[in-house]
Amino acid sequence: MKPFIEDFADAAHGDPLDDKRSTDFDYDEVDRRLGAVTRNLPEDGRQDVAFAMSELLRWVIEGLNLDAPLFENHLAQRVLALLWTVSPGYIEGSPSLSKIAKRLGTHKSTLSAHAAEASRTFGVRNRGQSHGWNFKKQKTMTTNINNLAANLIEAEPELARHYSVEQIQEQLQVLANRLLIAALAARQGEDC
Repeated sequence: MKPFIEDFADAAHGDPLDDKRSTDFDYDEVDRRLGAVTRNLPEDGRQDVAFAMSELLRWVIEGLNLDAPLFENHLAQRVLALLWTVSPGYIEGSPSLSKIAKRLGTHKSTLSAHAAEASRTFGVRNRGQSHGWNFKKQKTMTTNINNLAANLIEAEPELARHYSVEQIQEQLQVLANRLLIAALAARQGEDC
């Protein structure tokens, strides 16, 4: 706890950043009870917090094009969807996602898609998402490739005589990566 200063005359004229001007109020206890990150966080804890913050910010700006018209709308949608997903109470009046969308002048399905993506990405969900149609876990590329390999062998049994399922999956993954790289290169060419 910080010491209480009895001599207010000296404290009033001292350095405002000097610890002698403090009171005995236990700010650290308030922070602890509110779940705040402590000021004395160890270095590895700070790295964890920095990583978490960078992931949140990365998610918020994902797909953001500063040159696009009304890019700030996209940014506001993602920030509000993330806040609402974590806790609607962060927004005054704890509004529904539909009300937030209406105030932003966008369709609720747009905001709902952002909220569902935030839920999947960060593994959080609030009471308002219990019935979400778009919360289903998205299939990963690996799952799709595994299914595609199995379907190819089923459709063309001759493939199984020459290649194992794992070899076909590996070749499909290589092809998918090449297509992804080509699509990204084409997109960068369009942005230039």
